[in-house]
Amino acid sequence: MKWQVMAVVVVLAFAVSIFADTIKLKSGEVIEGKIISDNGTVVAVRVANASGTIFSVKEVPVASIQEIKKVSESEAKESEAILAARHYKLNTYSYPLAYYDNVISNVFLSFLKEHPSSSYRQEVQSAIEQWSRECDEVSNGNMKWNNQWYRGEAVKSVTSAIQATQFIDEGDRHLQLGKYEAAIESYRKALNPRPIQAEIINLIESRTKNAFTRWLSLPFNPEAELRSKRYALERLQLRLEADDQKIGVIQRELSCIRTAQLNKKRHWVVLEDGKQVRDFGAVLPDENSYIAKSNLAGLKTDMAETQTEMAKINAFISNYSATAISNQIHAIEADCLVAINNAKAELLSQKDAEKTATTSADVAVAQTNQVTAEAAPAPVVETKTSQEPVAEQPATKQPFWREYWYLILIGIVGAVFILRRL
Repeated sequence: MKWQVMAVVVVLAFAVSIFADTIKLKSGEVIEGKIISDNGTVVAVRVANASGTIFSVKEVPVASIQEIKKVSESEAKESEAILAARHYKLNTYSYPLAYYDNVISNVFLSFLKEHPSSSYRQEVQSAIEQWSRECDEVSNGNMKWNNQWYRGEAVKSVTSAIQATQFIDEGDRHLQLGKYEAAIESYRKALNPRPIQAEIINLIESRTKNAFTRWLSLPFNPEAELRSKRYALERLQLRLEADDQKIGVIQRELSCIRTAQLNKKRHWVVLEDGKQVRDFGAVLPDENSYIAKSNLAGLKTDMAETQTEMAKINAFISNYSATAISNQIHAIEADCLVAINNAKAELLSQKDAEKTATTSADVAVAQTNQVTAEAAPAPVVETKTSQEPVAEQPATKQPFWREYWYLILIGIVGAVFILRRL
């Protein structure tokens, strides 16, 4: 959301500075902005600051104006459209496939349709080509990350690494806020994406150990901890009571709907102490009944979750002690260690399976080559009838100057240098 707001601010700044009305004063000063009124004496101009984030209205006397250049309505619309189109840019990572189709159709092609003779036509067509090429890559199952394209099996590995990294970053944020249990839960979620990688497991193991070390080093403060838990319990109790009241209202609604269905008449019903009036015959009773039953089911589920959370807090309060807290943390630590070891074992078994598959493939290739060699006819070898031994030819000895030419060259250069010095 933050980057979207920044992008809008940048677009507004460009709109004011590039495609604004221009007023040239007799003093030589130039004012750029949007002319919002002109009463013949004073011209009111909406101007922006240097960064284009703060706007104000400036009144300029007509007597001090030398020239006014206004942007036409069609030029203003075209300018706004091209600025909106420039907002959509390809990133270092690929988008979902539907996003490419949406941008190409509803932004770029829409601009060309509304402004066929625009001077920005070439720019928009170039953007369409770039987005279309990347769209084709994504439609073929490929993925871009950090300006690098991944294809085939590499897509799964990169996707799992990205998901694990996001969970690790989430855990780091919880850790900075002192939410150790939530941080460890996020680190454990980082073990779920498959295929898992050794670097990810090692990173999770180190982050988890750090979280447990910091958690166990906290001072035991029972008063503050119990006060916080009791406050949370009170809030859950209030939510439970509110849900119970809503369930009562919906049950009365269902009763009225059944009455309307039986009598086939309109029934005006006042709910919630006269604040809400509904006509249960004005629309289809079946539709009313479906909505009410859906709301009722959702509230009952919410109440069950609230009661479960309250039971956990009550158990925590009744068993709260330094020893109990330490034992609980160590139990969570042991559970995390088991999950990390299981991930390591899975990774080792995966590597062994890949190694076995590679060895089997090599053996199959070797057997195939052996069968091919046995099936091929033996080569015919010509034998010489003469039994006379063949004398070995002596190696031709190269001249001295060819073998040691570099020494001779060094000697000549040295002699020349000495003669020049003399």
